[in-house]
Amino acid sequence: MLRRHIALIAAAFTAALVAVLLKQAPGAAPAAKSPPGLSVRFESLAGGGGAADTRHQRMCSLYVPENAAPTPFIPPGRFRATFEGNIELRLRDEYAFSADGRGTFKLVVNGQTVLETSGEDLSKTAGKPVRLNKGKNAIVATYESPEKGDAVLRLYWQGSDFLREPVATMNNNFVFTYDPEAKPLADGMRIREGRFLFASLRCARCHTSPDVPVGGSSPEPGSAKAEALGMPELSMDAPDLSDAGARLNPAWVAAWVSNPRLLRPAATMPRLLHGVEAQGSPDKPDPRAADIAAYLATLGADAPKDQPAPAADEEKAAAGGRLFANLGCVVCHTLPDNPDPTSDATRIPLAYVKAKYKPAALRDFLRQPEKRYHWVRMPNFRFTEKELDGVMAFLLSKEGKPVPQVDAGDAGKGKQLVESSGCLNCHTIGTQKSAASTPELAKLGDASKGCVAPQPPEKAADFSLTDGQRRALESFLKTDRGAALSSLKRDAAPEFAERQIANLRCTACHARDREQNLLDTYADEVGALASLPPGPDENGQYSQDQSPPILTWVGEKLRPGWMATFIGGKLPYKPRTFLRMRMPGFPARAAGVAAGLALEHGFPDSAAPLGKSDPERAKIGMTLSSRNGGFSCIQCHGVNKLQPLAPFEAPSINFMYVAERLRHEYYFRWMRNPLRIDPATKMPQFSPDGKQTALRDILGGDADKQFEAIYQYLLEGHAIVPPE
Repeated sequence: MLRRHIALIAAAFTAALVAVLLKQAPGAAPAAKSPPGLSVRFESLAGGGGAADTRHQRMCSLYVPENAAPTPFIPPGRFRATFEGNIELRLRDEYAFSADGRGTFKLVVNGQTVLETSGEDLSKTAGKPVRLNKGKNAIVATYESPEKGDAVLRLYWQGSDFLREPVATMNNNFVFTYDPEAKPLADGMRIREGRFLFASLRCARCHTSPDVPVGGSSPEPGSAKAEALGMPELSMDAPDLSDAGARLNPAWVAAWVSNPRLLRPAATMPRLLHGVEAQGSPDKPDPRAADIAAYLATLGADAPKDQPAPAADEEKAAAGGRLFANLGCVVCHTLPDNPDPTSDATRIPLAYVKAKYKPAALRDFLRQPEKRYHWVRMPNFRFTEKELDGVMAFLLSKEGKPVPQVDAGDAGKGKQLVESSGCLNCHTIGTQKSAASTPELAKLGDASKGCVAPQPPEKAADFSLTDGQRRALESFLKTDRGAALSSLKRDAAPEFAERQIANLRCTACHARDREQNLLDTYADEVGALASLPPGPDENGQYSQDQSPPILTWVGEKLRPGWMATFIGGKLPYKPRTFLRMRMPGFPARAAGVAAGLALEHGFPDSAAPLGKSDPERAKIGMTLSSRNGGFSCIQCHGVNKLQPLAPFEAPSINFMYVAERLRHEYYFRWMRNPLRIDPATKMPQFSPDGKQTALRDILGGDADKQFEAIYQYLLEGHAIVPPE
């Protein structure tokens, strides 16, 4: 139990965990034994070449900006990428492959070359139809980047019953699979796990190196300062303790410092008080921890006095419970009255929240989690004051789990321990500096000793690493020690996005590829909280379908700037007002995740500014959106202040937000066949053949011309006028 904490973050990034988490989608092919995605080997072609690296990738696509590295383990410059794996199909059929991008590309399927193309426009050459078998079809796709400029690749196919689209899914079943046990891939993913552990455990905060800078100010990924630091997680901070005494209860501090994983099995904070003097236990914290708690209790003495806990209010507590249920908090937290709060190491227990926080501090944390900890995993839900009242009442109405009381410690000894034990290498207390002595990174000896040892020595941090985590760290340090741990000085945005999607458990709420969300898994736990029944919510919106949007295509779908604003919690409106859930904000990671998702799908990490609409075509688009001679879009979609006329269980996003959200390419793919993208969508297909619609008296029934006219209407954005 105590050794599973870091695996929840790092191992989730590996292909092995992806295989474990796969779930069968309704109506899909039987679950494959192989996990979804491909293996891709990168080889440097710059300066004589030589460097090579292998990793997992979801799709046969990439976008590497000029002068950027394709992976952290390959220097910038020309490279070759070889994708290997299978296309798994339910039925035998014929497909024609093509590619977009620039460079040189060759695709081999079942030993047969089906596409070869090169130059500034890979789409100029299309492959001939090839018959693929039911089950696995082995593929090898080889791409070489151009001499200059950005490297771009997107693989497409077209079948007898669908138009050209990116190769990835078929009937809601992810078609790419690969062998996760292949040695080059297993080695590459193990080294990545070690690299992520090295950064997320903040190893460079203690074992410093002039070649591995760490950012105390935690710049946002994608910023100039973050680029200078390389791997974004190197800038990861820890909670600021400058006013800890005004926020945290001393008994909880003592229990936490004594052994963090007794309160939270997934804690990444190490146990610093261990060895022969350690006396910590569930019932009796280490006495040295009481000294540290006594010192931290003196910090923030000039802060306003804590307000008493609000009086019990059953109505507010019930409202807070409904909010807890409707926002999906249960996928990341066990309930505060859970009798065995540490039994599920995949979720953070709330049983100790009452013991931890002083009431005003709890409210302050819920209002702005990142205020004292920029990289906190708890997102910002932008609670209103009324919602804060409810959540506070709900959490504090539960008895929770107490922590053992401790004798008054010696604040003077505690201050010395904080300075000498390495606490200040990660945490901030005003301008205090750490007095801890640790060897520099370059002077470390055997990577299996010290903090990484099965039984760390008394002066070392004890992270309770598993054997697999120790092997991963050893593999990373041995492979990449070199002169400058070069991989830490650069990063690939798609890899950052994948690490953080696993770290933040995005797929707990969102379905992606073959992985379904976990909301139904925990539904019984929150059933007693009386979430709202199907029907109109507090805002008058109606929707029986409360499924969050799928993430499979999000990098192709959303404009990067809008996506970063949305993920960062800075969007001034809620796109899907009918969802009782809301997308919370992850400000420290938003820009990096948005950029990585776009590049992963083979698109640039920025989009061209939206142009002005063509008035004549926009007028036609307005007609096509109406009920009178159009597609009746306004039945389900609001248009500016006009609410959907008859959405039934399927209201959708207001037209004034569509163009600023969606890439133009994705908009057309969606309009041609929305069910190919999301089989659960209520959006109808207006052109069964993708060429003609039933409205033959408008633009000759040409589907693409009609869809472009609607797009021109959507370009009017917040100034859009509803159809009559």
